[in-house]
Amino acid sequence: MTIRGDITWMGNVYFNHYNDKLLSRDSLTLVNAFVRYESKNSLLSVEAYGKNLTDEKYYSSLGRLGGRDEMDLTGDTALPATYGFRLIFRF
Repeated sequence: MTIRGDITWMGNVYFNHYNDKLLSRDSLTLVNAFVRYESKNSLLSVEAYGKNLTDEKYYSSLGRLGGRDEMDLTGDTALPATYGFRLIFRF
């Protein structure tokens, strides 16, 4: 059996070289977990995982469309809390 968890803290991020506050993200903490059970003969594995377990809502990138105000911003949001399972058969 394997059990793994991790906590990642990231400080403030500026998405341009001018350290523009409008193109920045506050610090955040991400929590992930992973569990795997593998049979003695290694023919069967069951895995479960969770990413961003606290469901932090944040931008992974931000940029300007050309203007100078908040209405001219574009960006990508990071994935919300994500869960999954895998069942693996080896033969």
